[in-house]
Amino acid sequence: MLISARAASNNPPPDGGATSVPTAPTTSESTGVPAPASPTSASGPTATPKPTPAGPTLTEQVQGKALNALLDQTAPARQLVISALASIDNCTATSSTYTDLNQAITVRNSVLTQLASLQLSELPNSGKLRDALQSAESASLLADQHYLTWSQNASYGCSGQAIHDSEYAAASLAGQDAVTAKANFVALWNPVALSLHLPARTSLDL
Repeated sequence: MLISARAASNNPPPDGGATSVPTAPTTSESTGVPAPASPTSASGPTATPKPTPAGPTLTEQVQGKALNALLDQTAPARQLVISALASIDNCTATSSTYTDLNQAITVRNSVLTQLASLQLSELPNSGKLRDALQSAESASLLADQHYLTWSQNASYGCSGQAIHDSEYAAASLAGQDAVTAKANFVALWNPVALSLHLPARTSLDL
């Protein structure tokens, strides 16, 4: 019996190969359950959202509306001057023509007075806005004053067409300065007006 047992132990496996030892599956140390494979993210890193731009402050809105209201006063004055000049140039001026010119001058003076005390500190380019509008209104006022003097000179012996004297030339020169200053102001004001949902302007509105 001893010899038979030794012989059996020395016999190789039937297939002639080494005895294989099965490999145990990987398990979780705590539960003995096979550990799941680590998930792979299908997407890249999460993008950081961009901050939403802040809207205008309440103070900025109030100041913008106040300046817009001031601009509303200027357009009627310009129309008064245009109408009066046409009558004077055609020698058809009446007493109301000179009243209209004086009214336009009064409006320009009033706008300049109000502008001097208007709070604009919260508006973008507030200093440039104020300076540009002041230049535009001052030049327009000077032109209107020269036109008034010209109209008085032209009223004597006017026939067909009024004579364009030195006062008319001075008014035209001041008017050109006003056009330039108005364009500068409009370029500064319109982006601000857009951000505050206020109407855009052109030089013809001032």
